[in-house]
Order: sequence, then structure tokens, then C-alpha cells
Amino acid sequence: MRLPASWPRFPAACWSRGDRAGGPAGRRPTPSGSGSPCFWPRRSTRWHGCWSRWTGRCGPMRRFMSAVSSWRGRPTMAEPSPSASLLTTSWDDGHPLDMRLAERLLRHGVTGTFYVPVRNRADRPVMTAADLRELAAAGFEIGSHTADHRRLPGLSRADAGRQMADGRAALEDILGRPVDGFCFPGGRPGRWGRLLARELGFSYARTTQMLRIDAGADPFAMATTAQIYPHRPAALWRNWLRHGGGGSRLAILRALALRGGVAQDVALGDALAVLARRTALRHGVFHLWGHSWEIDARGLWGALDRALAAAAAAFPTESRVVNRALVTLRPVNAPPPRPQDSFP
Repeated sequence: MRLPASWPRFPAACWSRGDRAGGPAGRRPTPSGSGSPCFWPRRSTRWHGCWSRWTGRCGPMRRFMSAVSSWRGRPTMAEPSPSASLLTTSWDDGHPLDMRLAERLLRHGVTGTFYVPVRNRADRPVMTAADLRELAAAGFEIGSHTADHRRLPGLSRADAGRQMADGRAALEDILGRPVDGFCFPGGRPGRWGRLLARELGFSYARTTQMLRIDAGADPFAMATTAQIYPHRPAALWRNWLRHGGGGSRLAILRALALRGGVAQDVALGDALAVLARRTALRHGVFHLWGHSWEIDARGLWGALDRALAAAAAAFPTESRVVNRALVTLRPVNAPPPRPQDSFP
């Protein structure tokens, strides 16, 4: 669309990449090649700074647009489809209630990984060395969760590396075997997390990215499907936006968005059960995670039982694995599924 010469055009300096991307001054390039008129006179400078911050390379509008659409014809994210259906679970913080949770997993024939800090600076108790050895003997994987359950984004590189190395060394002393997996406290690796996990020799590192039916392309940013927690829709939207959006993830978000009028534990259990069955039909990875102390505090044991029962019925025994197996059984890249075929 050609703009009339009499129309005011937005100054090129206010667009972070307007002219450099090939568009004329005052019009932002779009996939179709057309520009949008701007209604500020060229001589106006009042809005330059705030508009650049809003639409710049790291601004909120740019992040939102990259999540919900393609820019200049490029896909916003890769959505690999796994080659075989897999069921895995993971449980954070090493609370003593993890022993009760492990009993439920064994009852349903489901395995998983427990990420345990040596101490928990949030004043929550941690399982004893005997408990950890008992879990390992039962076939569960034990992963590291730092020494003191400190979130890495607020630490220097040296402190973050020390937390990760000390936590791993303490678990290896208790178990008498190597510890391959790591989970970022709070789910965010920060500036150094993924690099340090690789340098320290971990095989993988798990995040709290949800709404995925594959493990993700980066083993040091392992994704999950859902948390056993009644999230509000706003929290699911934030997780969707923070990790790049995607059509199939949006369909899973809709499946997990709880509606009013039904008890939280019933609605959550039913939603997870449906999600597990549909993930198995899609030959995907169903990765359920959570905190045992949170499940107990919110009375979600019934929801957990319903979700585990449905998952165990949908996935054969050989498809139920610990988190470490997601690295050795890497999914292959395939065209992303059509959103209408993913989930309701």
C-alpha cells in the first residue's frame, strides 16, 4: 500500500531496525512488504525514546510479536515432534514427602527423577541420605538441585558454579554413583546456568518451561509438559510467552486452563489425564513435574493419582523412563503438527 505524500511519516530513527531491514523511513517492513502509517509528525521527538524501548529488539512488543507470528517469513520456533511416545516425571526440592510421592509412582508403575539440594535455604526439610539411597535402589534417578537451593540468576559465575559443583559432589558421596542430571532452582538458568552445566559435565539440565510434548532441542534447557499445580491462565500465558510461544504449545495451554465451577483437584486431574492420553496418541513426550510439599499443601494427591493412572494406561511399560533417558532417546525433527490436530 502506497502512502499519500501528504501523510506524516514516523522518523526512521525511532524504528530499531526499520531502514536497515530494507523499509523506507517511517514505515516498518512486514512479511507482505507493506508498511503501516504513523500519525506523528517527523519533527516530533516526544515519543521517540519510549516507542523505541517498546518496539526495540528486546522490547515487550517485539517479544510478543515473535511469539505469536512469523517475522519476514521465518518461523518463530522449532517444534520438533518425537519419534516415540515417552512418559517421564520429575520432582523438585527433595522434601521428605517425596517418599510418599515415590510410593504413589511405584503403585502406578511410573518412574521419574528427584532433584535434591543438599540443604534448602527456604527453611524446608530435605530427605536424609538413607531416603536418597532407598529411592535410588527403587530405580528412581537422583539429580542435583544445587547445594543450598539458590536461584542462579542472582549469583555470580563463580558462586553459581560452586553451588552446582558442591551439590553434585555431595549427592555422589551419598549415592556412590555419578549424578548426571541437574534442575535449575526456580527453573531459570540465568546468564551462566546452561554453560556451567555443560562445563561441569552434566548430561542435561531441566527447566520449568511447560506446554511441550518433546524434551526440546537443547539438553541443557530440557522442557516439560505440565506441573501438578492449578495454575491460573495468566501464569500459563506467561510461560507460553517467555519461552517463544508456538501453535502446539498454545493448544496445550488451552487444554490446561482450568475453568470455574469445578473443584481444583478434580479439574486438574481430568485435564492432565486427557493431556496424557492425547500425548501418547501423538507419539509425544509427556513430562509431568511438581513439588511434593505443594501437592500436600493443596490437597492434590487425588489429582496426581488420576493423572498417573491415565498416563500409565496410555504409555506402555517400556515407554516410562527417567529424565536422563530423554537425552539418550533424542527425538527427531519433523514438521510441527497442525494446531487443530494437537489438543482441544
